Amino acid sequence: MLNLLRWIPAFAGMTILTILAGCGPLVPPPSMHQPARTALLAAQDSSSENNPAFRIIHIDVGQGDASLLIAPDGETMLIDTGPPQTGAQAVLKIAKEMEITAINTILISHNHLDHNGSLAEILKDKVAAQAKIIDRDSAQIGEFLPLEGGVLKIIGVNGHIGEADFTPFVEDDENARSIALVLEYGDFRYFTGGDLTGGGGNPPYQTIDLETPLAPLIGDVDIMKVSHHGSHTSSNPAFLEILKPEAAIISAGAQNDFFHPHPSVVARYQKAGIELHQTKNGSICIVINGGTYEIKPYAIDKCAAPEIPDPMEEMP
Repeated sequence: MLNLLRWIPAFAGMTILTILAGCGPLVPPPSMHQPARTALLAAQDSSSENNPAFRIIHIDVGQGDASLLIAPDGETMLIDTGPPQTGAQAVLKIAKEMEITAINTILISHNHLDHNGSLAEILKDKVAAQAKIIDRDSAQIGEFLPLEGGVLKIIGVNGHIGEADFTPFVEDDENARSIALVLEYGDFRYFTGGDLTGGGGNPPYQTIDLETPLAPLIGDVDIMKVSHHGSHTSSNPAFLEILKPEAAIISAGAQNDFFHPHPSVVARYQKAGIELHQTKNGSICIVINGGTYEIKPYAIDKCAAPEIPDPMEEMP
């Protein structure tokens, strides 16, 4: 895992206080982290140490989800598309600003409109006309999806968690059928799982806990996308205890009708000392480069890579 190197340490707490207070567009300053080696990339013998930056952009699509992964060689993967119209507008705008010539793969975590509602519209654009589509019907447990210098592994889908089978319990819960992915790029680890359920909810809408059996398959991560927009069906304590993220991203619209994120979930992250960022304040960049990563608002510099200091210059 990467160790957090905060530029302004006090902002870790201020991030949470801002969220709890429901304030407007205030966002924390960029945070820089350093990674610790893990094992998933043993399946792919590659290193990012001498490569340009890898970027993850959590796109502000309103109440929904869309994340754009950009490898150092320009290969791209879009995970979810956001809701109809607003999702396509936001995704295509960022693709244009980032000078992306092709979205190579589109992965749809599950079949809810706030995650796949803009798929058809995005596919009509030339930037995604040749995109490979992966959804919960085509995804395979254990499947590796390589991106230059890194790899994503599918560790859960349709109620299959590793070798465990929970399918009888998820047939009527589309959220529980979400694709769960781990990304490794060098020493950086990241988890995203659509609207995966963690056993929360109020009867008769209690959800099945898929987070707890999934957690050991994920292990420590640097950053996670909070499942189900921070609903109280997500982020159970046992799950967070195993993942131990330094930072988490909540994708939810400002003043949304679902009251996401739930105050109890925000408090849980606060208690665990996990830095929170929300797309309601605008799209968020994660830039992994030279053994560190940086989290910052997209609006600052459109995900420019941070300058990595030369240790030789710091020697007396």
